[in-house]
Amino acid sequence: MTTYLVRRALQAAVVLVLISMLVFGFLWLLPGGPQQAILAGDAQGAALHALRHDYGIGSPAVVEYLHWLGQVLSG
Repeated sequence: MTTYLVRRALQAAVVLVLISMLVFGFLWLLPGGPQQAILAGDAQGAALHALRHDYGIGSPAVVEYLHWLGQVLSG
């Protein structure tokens, strides 16, 4: 019974990680990227640069994903 519960918990963890990767990927498929969605299409020079800096946009994808995941987990 214990092995069954451990196996199911590991499967659930894998599924949650895959779902989070899909959600992250879909955010980047938005027209204009996530920065346009956050700024509601009013992306202008200084505001866009500040947003990219605050959210770490422009970093490698793995770094951006881990940053995003940390924000999601912290609420």
